[in-house]
Amino acid sequence: MRKHLDRIFLFRKTTDTGCSGGRHFLFWFWNWFFLVMSAFGITLLTLITAYGNYDLKIFLGYFTHPVIFLLNLLPILLFELLLYFITGRAWISFLTTSAVFVTASVGNYFKLLFRDDPFMFTDITAISTAMGVAGNYDISIDIRVFVDIVCIIFGTLFLFLFVRGRLKPSGRIAGTVLILACFYPVGKLMLNDSVYTNTAANSEYINIWSSTQTYISKGFVYPFFHSANNAFDIKPDSYDKNEVEALLAQYENSDISEDRKVNIISIQLEAFSDFTKMGVEGISPDVYELYHQIEDESYHGTLVTNIFAGGTVDTERCFITGFSELRDFRRSTNSYMWYLQDQGYFTTGSHSCYCWFYNRLNINEWLGISSYHYQEDYYGALCNDGIAYDDIMIPESLSIYYNDILDSSPVFSFNVTYQGHGPYGTNWLQFGDGYWDAENCTDETWYIFNNYLGSVKNTSENLWDMLSE
Repeated sequence: MRKHLDRIFLFRKTTDTGCSGGRHFLFWFWNWFFLVMSAFGITLLTLITAYGNYDLKIFLGYFTHPVIFLLNLLPILLFELLLYFITGRAWISFLTTSAVFVTASVGNYFKLLFRDDPFMFTDITAISTAMGVAGNYDISIDIRVFVDIVCIIFGTLFLFLFVRGRLKPSGRIAGTVLILACFYPVGKLMLNDSVYTNTAANSEYINIWSSTQTYISKGFVYPFFHSANNAFDIKPDSYDKNEVEALLAQYENSDISEDRKVNIISIQLEAFSDFTKMGVEGISPDVYELYHQIEDESYHGTLVTNIFAGGTVDTERCFITGFSELRDFRRSTNSYMWYLQDQGYFTTGSHSCYCWFYNRLNINEWLGISSYHYQEDYYGALCNDGIAYDDIMIPESLSIYYNDILDSSPVFSFNVTYQGHGPYGTNWLQFGDGYWDAENCTDETWYIFNNYLGSVKNTSENLWDMLSE
């Protein structure tokens, strides 16, 4: 039977086809065609699981944006061709490439299913942790995973039986060198931020504020390699390891004495700023009256943030960690939360927006926050499944705190509001009154700033009420 098949397709297991002219061309055309097409097939197999359980339209978007398919194809094609030149066998290169890339894509599928978090480059170093966590979930095999397995089996058998051309040693060496030379420009393309953000944009069926959805909108293989940008810490200019160690040696770790373990409530106010310190005229004294009274009764200072009009989570995580610049939080990271846990504190808190926003659901865990409440599991039920503003969020954060201190351990409660988040209404007053008497401004500007000031006043009132309890 095998000899019969070889005769039909004019193929023999040899570096010399034993044919010439048109038959020789047909032999190698067949060989290269199916070898390249098998890379297309592997790419397709990675894409059918790349979007997890999100909308099928995201998957269809991979094809309406051909550049996305191409960017996912290139690493697979290069890897398979490299293996072909090294081993000389199409079926081995296909099977190995499939095992690497399709298995990773299936792992990405399950990670999305369990944690709504994609498999990224830094996760390679945390595979043992992932395997340990996997035992906590009911792993049911999706039909797409079966499709992957079946296609890999049949693809391997087809190439084993019918794609048997082998290059001479000189051709294999030349091919290996050529493919290796291609890795550098393709790698640069994979890591290019402009290509990732602009050229490979595919936002029709996702929420652009979800880092997970932005990731899967570009497939799996491509965003996986692009995520290597955040996989490694880059040493600052003039970094000297010995100098840093000498600096750290000046400080000693110490425990908090029992009589100084006070409970702490931290509330980060979204987009809250005191414009009276900036010389803005015409603002009603009522806006900041209660806030200034709180300051007068408190130890206080001025916080200068490193973001403006977006990126709230940057300030949030710098506060938790003490970092001046953020990194990719894909594993446990030094933070004040971990330190306080070690000192016997229960670390908790809440945010009245969605848990997927800035991927807080997963990253907060790596920052040492033991328990956290979001819109989905707490606040939504208090405001008709919406996002809670400060008249709900601030008093509820206090209720959560009271509940957490019942076990008598000290508590650090870290809370983040949403109310000050824009955009602000441009033709109506959300909080009922105007608090800014300004001349020579457009109606739109007047409404925007008055709505902002109304939000600030309302937040101050809720803070005052909380502190008065």
